[in-house]
Amino acid sequence: AMVGWELPRMTTAQQTHEDHVVAVGEAECGSGAGSYEDALAHTDALMTNQKQIPLVIFVADCVPVILFDPLKQVCAVVHDGWRGTVARLAAKTVFAMTVAYGCRPSDILAYIGPSISAAHFEVSEATAGQFRRMSPAYADCVRETKNILTVDLWQANRQLLIDAGLAEKHIDLTESCVYEDRERFFSYRRDCSHTGRMAAFVMLT
Repeated sequence: AMVGWELPRMTTAQQTHEDHVVAVGEAECGSGAGSYEDALAHTDALMTNQKQIPLVIFVADCVPVILFDPLKQVCAVVHDGWRGTVARLAAKTVFAMTVAYGCRPSDILAYIGPSISAAHFEVSEATAGQFRRMSPAYADCVRETKNILTVDLWQANRQLLIDAGLAEKHIDLTESCVYEDRERFFSYRRDCSHTGRMAAFVMLT
């Protein structure tokens, strides 16, 4: 009730690092509110044009992306780890909004939220290679310093949204690294997997 909605209406996903986007209506509303088993299966992005349906994802390093079309009154929330980013989930969610609700990408506003920064997101050569194979713009998200490879998930998701047709001025990018800010955020990597989760949510009112 503190955030303006009742717990039984909370709608969430099982977050399996896939590229499945679900359009949420009253039939799906409340999925996952009671248990993980009831959450929307094989899903990492949720969207709706219905009011008073809170769409929620949980993160502790992965990138939360929130999308809002003020003209069509459509919102979405995306759970984007490196696998989802390589699968272009943020861009696919924008496309799904255009197909399901008639949104125009140029009208959509986006927020890329607190998550792990490039400085702390060390990856394997195999993972770096997946970004390099996407295109030169995504290859630029891979950094190498003293034989350590890192990936800038913020830059990669910003590029996905631009590729999907969003205006650069409509993309707001976090300045908060969850790994660095121990007082405010959980981090799966920093805390060696023994940690909590932050909720990222969006709701039309």
